[in-house]
Amino acid sequence: MKATGLPCQSALPTLNRFASVILYAMPKSLPWVALLALTGACSDRVPPETHHGDDTGEPEVEDCPVPEATETAAGTAFTLRTPAVPAHEAPWPLMVVHSPRGGNPALTEEWSGLTEPALEAGFWVVYVDDVFEPTLDPDLFLEQMTDLASVPERVAETGCVDPDRIYLTGHSMGAHHAMVLAMVDAGWPRPAAVAVSGVPLGSEILAAFPCPPEPTPMFLVHHKNDEQFPTEGLEAAEFWGSCLGCDSVANPATDSCLESVGCEAELSVCELPIGHTEWSGLHAEIVAFFERH
Repeated sequence: MKATGLPCQSALPTLNRFASVILYAMPKSLPWVALLALTGACSDRVPPETHHGDDTGEPEVEDCPVPEATETAAGTAFTLRTPAVPAHEAPWPLMVVHSPRGGNPALTEEWSGLTEPALEAGFWVVYVDDVFEPTLDPDLFLEQMTDLASVPERVAETGCVDPDRIYLTGHSMGAHHAMVLAMVDAGWPRPAAVAVSGVPLGSEILAAFPCPPEPTPMFLVHHKNDEQFPTEGLEAAEFWGSCLGCDSVANPATDSCLESVGCEAELSVCELPIGHTEWSGLHAEIVAFFERH
């Protein structure tokens, strides 16, 4: 059943109740994580309009008006990549790649290497800047997340993207963005599935969250040698498994992936022997996961 959100002002007591608990329990986490509990209760915000930038010569696909590399109303940069030869007819699925902390579309595209395999599978891919600033102002936090949520809406204005096949992915802070946008019911586009790595949100923080309003498939990559968030990825998998009613959450051996059992939607968990700042290299697996959903 889809959760019904409360007006944002009525959710302020939620912030007050959870902020001190979260900040005390997770001293290494930034203060902005306390605001995640608040946003799950908000549903009365309207995503901002976006700015149409100048044409950058991005190749057109069929008769679709391809959006150019541009920015949101709040100045968040994003860059769209489309296949020169579509793998299938419109509407196309859209993969939204959120940048890690300090990243930008160009760096994230180069670092992740997702463009080529995604385009070959017929996805449109949009890379989103990270301009998120830690804040304890609930209104500013919600504005920031709503601004990020406006990116797929902007691309979908072409009429060539399937609104039911929008996929979110990201690493570290990008994983935070993707997970929050999936969990929060604030009138944003609902993702068909989410794939994350280097997750910075552990059980003590996620306990303050509602589950996503709809069962949402998840592909989660835990970095075993992650010095910043050594256990958060596996804790996030347990949280998501609880939301999906799984009989058993996957606990894969190192350097492998495993699908959880008895879930309302797919929950695949991978563990790789790499550090926080290393890319998983699971391009084909992420694309295949999104194709399944």
